[in-house]
Amino acid sequence: CIFNVWKYQMAGSSKRVRGHACERGTINMKCLSAVAVALTMLAGCNAMHREITIPRARLQEMVDKKFPYDKNAVVARFKLDSPEVYFAGSNIGMKLNYYASLFDKELQGNADFNGRLAYKPEEGAFYLTDFDIVDITINQANFSHEDQLKTAILKVVNNYLDGYPVYRLDEAGFKQKLGKLLLKEVRVEGESLIVVMDVGS
Repeated sequence: CIFNVWKYQMAGSSKRVRGHACERGTINMKCLSAVAVALTMLAGCNAMHREITIPRARLQEMVDKKFPYDKNAVVARFKLDSPEVYFAGSNIGMKLNYYASLFDKELQGNADFNGRLAYKPEEGAFYLTDFDIVDITINQANFSHEDQLKTAILKVVNNYLDGYPVYRLDEAGFKQKLGKLLLKEVRVEGESLIVVMDVGS
């Protein structure tokens, strides 16, 4: 869009050189019209995107509603609680406590996850997805199945949070249908996520 404005300005500059439409010290309707059109095009560029601010506290509130998790399986029992949401670059970090009965051992510790924010246009909602474990502590010093434990906890978290919306857009605040919005960029500013949406046409 900026390139189109630049092309328009360059074309206008060529015309001004040939026709002396906007010579120094001269103001006329052609000159004012050229400026107005360029400003309108720039405004159109900005209108193509919409910034949404999602406070970390709001994400924390929604994640808190989902925990604790406590479930018995055939070969293991897992309990997850006390989630703490934080920002890791442009991604979402989450720390939580875990308790697991696995491999005939009672395990517990802290797990640190890194995931990302995803948008489902058909629902107008944001989700946390694609978690990976970046750190884990275990109360058993000589526990030899750490990789299996991490895989099991990671599977539980990804499945448990899959399809759980942490933020919904209010359709009344958009002229466009929410289904036409596309997630363009996510960045962190202080204690908030700034989500840039491409509003399309």
